[in-house]
Amino acid sequence: MSKIFPDYKENGNYAVTDLDSWFGKETSRLASQFDSRNGNDSYVKNLNLTALHELAQKHSQQNNQ
Repeated sequence: MSKIFPDYKENGNYAVTDLDSWFGKETSRLASQFDSRNGNDSYVKNLNLTALHELAQKHSQQNNQ
């Protein structure tokens, strides 16, 4: 990661869950900004649908094991 990354670590070791959380929050923040600019909720709705789809896939995989 670049040193300009807000959660930069000198040793370069990052937990996947921490990165997932940071990028998820950043994505939501940017989606909200786009929606405010555009006067709609298109980006946030798309993120919510993507998250729901991923959750459904995870649940389906767990049930098939």
